[in-house]
Amino acid sequence: MTTKTTNNQTLSEILDELKQLDEWFQGESFEIEKSIEQYKKGMEKIQQARLMLDDVENEFSQVATDVSGSEEQGDNTSDD
Repeated sequence: MTTKTTNNQTLSEILDELKQLDEWFQGESFEIEKSIEQYKKGMEKIQQARLMLDDVENEFSQVATDVSGSEEQGDNTSDD
């Protein structure tokens, strides 16, 4: 399963963009005028990544619950 945002980006793609933004901020061609725009872009990407990670965490929790429930049902069907 590959979780994608509304603009069809994967988490890996978002993290790559954040890495590029970080490199821009640390680079020699840093422009103070452009920094606000880049900062906003970075914050949007961080929010997208957080939402995606929340979705993945919820899916893992659901799978764990499903598996746990299946194991309990298996325990209840013993030969008495």
